[in-house]
Amino acid sequence: MNTKQLRLRILDRAIRGKLVPQAPTDEPASVLLERIRREKEELIKDKKLKREKRDIQPIEEVPFEIPEGWVWCRLGEVCDINPKNKLDDELEVSFIPMPLISDGFSNTHSFEVKKWNDIKKGYTHFCNGDIGVAKITPCFENRKSVIFNDLKNGVGAGTTEIYILRSNLAFNKYLFWVVKTQEFINKGIESFTGAVGQQRVSKDFIENSFIPLPPLAEQHRIVQKIEQLFALVDIIEVNKKALEKLIEQAKSQVLSDAIAGKLTRQDPNNEPAEELLKRIGKTTAFDTPYEKLPKGWAWCRGNQILNPMESQKPLGEKFDYIDISSIDNRQNKITEIKTIAVTEAPSRASRKVKFGDTLFSMVRPYLRNIAFVDKKYSNCIASTGFYVCTPNKTLFPKYLFYLMMSDYVVQGLNKYMKGDNSPSINNEDITNFIFPLPPIKEQPHIVQKIENYFFFFDTIESNL
Repeated sequence: MNTKQLRLRILDRAIRGKLVPQAPTDEPASVLLERIRREKEELIKDKKLKREKRDIQPIEEVPFEIPEGWVWCRLGEVCDINPKNKLDDELEVSFIPMPLISDGFSNTHSFEVKKWNDIKKGYTHFCNGDIGVAKITPCFENRKSVIFNDLKNGVGAGTTEIYILRSNLAFNKYLFWVVKTQEFINKGIESFTGAVGQQRVSKDFIENSFIPLPPLAEQHRIVQKIEQLFALVDIIEVNKKALEKLIEQAKSQVLSDAIAGKLTRQDPNNEPAEELLKRIGKTTAFDTPYEKLPKGWAWCRGNQILNPMESQKPLGEKFDYIDISSIDNRQNKITEIKTIAVTEAPSRASRKVKFGDTLFSMVRPYLRNIAFVDKKYSNCIASTGFYVCTPNKTLFPKYLFYLMMSDYVVQGLNKYMKGDNSPSINNEDITNFIFPLPPIKEQPHIVQKIENYFFFFDTIESNL
């Protein structure tokens, strides 16, 4: 279950009047809007608010139909945008930079305490109950917006990369959810200005965004229903994460059982792993782990089952490069290939990669960035941050992949991590590591069992 889409669906129904029933006794939103306009005029008359430089144009074409009693208006009609605070210089207030504002569908923030004199200039002002909406990308798309609350002395200042909305009689929590909707986000993205990487929504967009305004009493009912439903989604997410953790643990157990010979029945007619090693001029390890392996299996070192790595310099004008970030460490797949000009080749780009290899990251925190090399990646060059595990005749390639993913290997090699700034293992840690080796004919059966289990687990997870 995609809980993000579920939340978006709830908000979409909310702003279309489909989340709670309408009450014919509610004061129409048009009356509320007229009252808001009159109050603004009083504030302008008392010089507490500046008149807008241009008149608000009537809304002629609406985005979608809304219920009777609702009205379309512009956000700037029901909010003051970026109001200023006038406070005593020595007053302690809240200071909130952008990283302290939550994103997604949450409504939280934290703050530092500073004197007003230190932050009154060069920052955005706000009070308890004001809504903050990020103006820059990607914060805007990520819904970094919040209702400020529990501020020191009820006031504060912070990042200039947000717009402040101070609602005039409209319910601030309703407006807060409006700016979280996909409708609002999509329109904002369409209005982006500025260079790529520094794009933002303009104040003009904020002021003139069309919003559906329900009667005030219905706004409160809508917010109450959203919060009830979101609380249920929170429970779903907690249980979903718990189930995902159980699935992750189950997969680890399957791999542990697989490399211990507990997933398949041993066939006494299979050539023992030790005999195969002898045939190709290899030997078993002498100082083997305590764990007892099934009959026909053998303990051996990495250099007895892996071919030496090969180096390759980038050739031609461009080359395909795999670095640590190219691998999704949850799916254990290569998800991104970087095409780089040879003249700009990183010094670390020197590992030759072939179909059937397994890429194993040697750098923390990426030790679980492990991936099998499919045919489409067989001509790539990998970073020296990987050990390229190339199986010799003792190994079925996919068995090697699952072997390197096991906790026995990952946690075992993790013990050799060295370094402070960028801890890593080295090549010898892998070539000297002791691995369990089944008979070569048993390995495809083990792989089939693993993949049957994993398919079952992935099916469950995809339906969460």
